[in-house]
Amino acid sequence: MTSSRAHIPLPYRIYFQWLDPIVSTITAYMAVFHKDAVLASFHPLLVPRDTKYDTFLWFAAGVFAMIAVNHALLLRYTDDIGVWKITNLGVLLVDFSLLWAMYEMHFVSPEMSATEMRPEDWVNYFLTLLAVAMRSSFIAEIGLTTEGGKDLGNKKRL
Repeated sequence: MTSSRAHIPLPYRIYFQWLDPIVSTITAYMAVFHKDAVLASFHPLLVPRDTKYDTFLWFAAGVFAMIAVNHALLLRYTDDIGVWKITNLGVLLVDFSLLWAMYEMHFVSPEMSATEMRPEDWVNYFLTLLAVAMRSSFIAEIGLTTEGGKDLGNKKRL
């Protein structure tokens, strides 16, 4: 793995340095102070909340706070493409776990089916799929160029 500087296009900067930290901060805040709302966003049968889920909500709050800090601060500190890609690879794993959890809730769980999905469920799917698309595109170096203007899209690098 090599380190290099790249020109990071504005759409990636907006998404990773602004939208991700804002959404992650709100999610962390909600997981701490509005636990019922967070659980209801996954499955209506989880409300009223059983306090046994609080441990997982605290953990989720920590994960999303870490994402917010890494994207708001670390990605402003450096333009090293390797750091940006590694950071986004880690968050991509969170995105995949969220997609899997949503899939199980709506397509595997006997308590709820895909035909009973609420508008907020579809929004959650869409936003998470958008995050996966943005991170995957960035990791694949789609639209990235070096400071000299050379395309990075065909080089082998993490």
